[in-house]
Amino acid sequence: ALRPGRGQYINFGLYKNGWYELNTPLPSDIYNGEWHHVAGVYDGSTMKIFYDGQFIASQNVSISIGSSSRDVGIGYCTQEGRSF
Repeated sequence: ALRPGRGQYINFGLYKNGWYELNTPLPSDIYNGEWHHVAGVYDGSTMKIFYDGQFIASQNVSISIGSSSRDVGIGYCTQEGRSF
């Protein structure tokens, strides 16, 4: 999951028998009327958040990503019916 969080932060979460979450404050220019690119990346050992191509936060996590038959939702949680 990659989402804006309560309290003005970016939340990147991975789920494997519980949530692993990385939070970082929203960049000060995020509400400047321009589009911005936010990405959450997991390489098998580290969760990272990037903002407009710049690294802004990381956290070491060691979990294996499994497979799922559930639908992928972009901007929508298919299991809980929540929209972005």
